[in-house]
Parts: sequence; C-alpha cells; structure tokens
Amino acid sequence: MTSYRKTFLEVNLTNLEYNYDFYKNKTKKAIFTVVKANAYGMGAVEIARCLEKLNTDYLGVATLDEAVELRQAGIIAPILVMGYVAVNDVKIAIENNITLTVVSLTWAKNLTLQGHKNLKLHLKVNTTMNRLGHNSLEEVLESINLLKNNHNLEGIFTHYCCEDNETALKDFNHFKNIVESLNFDFKWIHASNSYNALYLEENLTNAIRIGIGLYGGYKEAGLKNIASLKTEVAQIRMLNANETVSYGATYTAQSKMKIAVLTIGYADGVLRMDTGSNVWINNNYYPIVGTICMDQLMVAIDDKVAENAMVEIFGEHIDVEAIAKSRKTIIYEVFTTISTRVFRKYIR
Repeated sequence: MTSYRKTFLEVNLTNLEYNYDFYKNKTKKAIFTVVKANAYGMGAVEIARCLEKLNTDYLGVATLDEAVELRQAGIIAPILVMGYVAVNDVKIAIENNITLTVVSLTWAKNLTLQGHKNLKLHLKVNTTMNRLGHNSLEEVLESINLLKNNHNLEGIFTHYCCEDNETALKDFNHFKNIVESLNFDFKWIHASNSYNALYLEENLTNAIRIGIGLYGGYKEAGLKNIASLKTEVAQIRMLNANETVSYGATYTAQSKMKIAVLTIGYADGVLRMDTGSNVWINNNYYPIVGTICMDQLMVAIDDKVAENAMVEIFGEHIDVEAIAKSRKTIIYEVFTTISTRVFRKYIR
C-alpha cells in the first residue's frame, strides 16, 4: 500500500524479533503470539508474517473476522480465536483451519447440535476474571464428554485478572486443580500473559501467550519498544499577541510567537486531551497548543523548527507509557486507538 501522507507508525521488526526471542529464551515454552486488535495497532498481517517466520507456535486473535483476515493474507500458522464465536459460524472456522475457544458449557452443548466434526478446540476456564470460560470442574468435564468424540480438544487455558503474583498464583492454583483432575491429555496448556510469563514460574503449562510484551510493554524487564508515531510540520505560522489558535479559541498568544501545524489529529489516534503534551522535533520538546483537530494539531515552536521537519508523537524520545499515564489509561489503549488511516511503516 502506498501512502501520500507523512504521518505513519514506524514499526521496528528487529525489536519485535528481539522481544520474541527474549520470551523464548527465558521461559523455554511454546509461544502463542497475540495479534488481536490489528496486532495491538501494529498491523496484524505484517506482524503475523514476521512471527510466522520466527516459527511461532500459535497466533492468537479475538474474533473470527481477525482470523479469516490472516488466512486470506496467506498466513498458514495455527490461529486460535480466544474470544466468542457464534456456533452458526463454526463452518467458517473449519473451512479456514481456525481453532476456536469453548467459552462455556452452553456453547459446547450448542455446538453438538450443529453436527460438525473435527474442529480444533481449546477449553476456557474462568478463574477470577468472570468473563468467558467454564466456572467449575464439573462444567469442564461435561464439555469434554460432549465434544471429545467428534472434535480435537487440543488445549485448555485460563486468563489471569491481575498482574500481582499473589492473585495470579491463586488463579493458577485453581486452574491447576481443574486441569490435574481431568485425566485428559491436552496438547496445549496455557495461562500466563506477557507479564506473568516473566514473573510467575510454574511447570503445569507448556505455552505462554504474549501480546503487549512483543510490542513495547515491560521495558523494565529488558524488552524493547517497537513503535514510533511520527508526522511532519506542514506549515509554520507567526502569531501576534492576543491571536488565538484552533477551535473554540482556547489558546491565546501572550506575545509574538511561532506555531507549527502538524498533519495528525484525533482521527489518527492523538486525543483531544493530549493538548499541553509535548512532541519531539529536532532534538527538542515542544508543547501542543489549542484544541486538537480531527486532522491537524498545532505546536508552539522556536526558530529551530522548519517546515517539513519530522515530528515524533511517541517513540524513542517520548515514552508511550508517559502518554498513557497522562491519559489515565494503559499503553494497550494508546496503541489500539491509532487508526487504520495511519500508514504502518516497517523497518529493520
């Protein structure tokens, strides 16, 4: 795809590969790489292609649509839909060799009414998340008995609600008690996410699921950032004292000053609440002033900035964690709010 706009998310595939190897070497377990939500905003197809070359054991997505998109792009690695899929759509999963999650006993019962066979399945166990999943050993056993003769019950998994080790360990022990009571030979047993895989040691599971750890989370553990959001200076304006900037005239120049107009806005993933935050231009920080528009924003600058200069919104010099903190959110949301009209540029 060609982009005629110098606003892009730069994705460093070398750092992605480093993060993958970091987990592989640390845990010695199989790696399920999570590419849901457009690979956390990084671009699902290209990220999946890179991970496939690294021999990822599984790709994880949230929806059947995401899985089919990868298959249509030529991805042949195993794909697990970790979220809910309507049983009426199971045929699509079979046709595309996509593994589904048994999200509940009710779902298992409904699946048996469809008459399908040879579907690859992973059973989800609810611990304290209280989202999708079976609630008890009895429910898991009943689902297994319903499905084991006609389908490939390949895996079983859970998802921890918290990063703190005490809560995660409590959830793990609950999950372990269920798995060890089943007397069923699963190919895959997985529970830990990017954080828990680093800090929770256990021997029950043989695979981990990593998402944010691939893309720039947990740098304190030695992982690397892979994403930089960049744009350019489209125009420089000179303002006189008392002139205002942008919608609502919310910013007023106190004296003669320069502003730069950048070709990025809230339709790209820079939120209106980011006014006052800094951007990075030519080795200096400059504050966003005035209301952020759908397609542009303005920055107070000095004489060091010229038109067509490249601007970093976040990346090497502006930590995405700081942006998330200022928004009172998490970096997952910062990444996934970057819209599809922002070109993804892959580098090594």
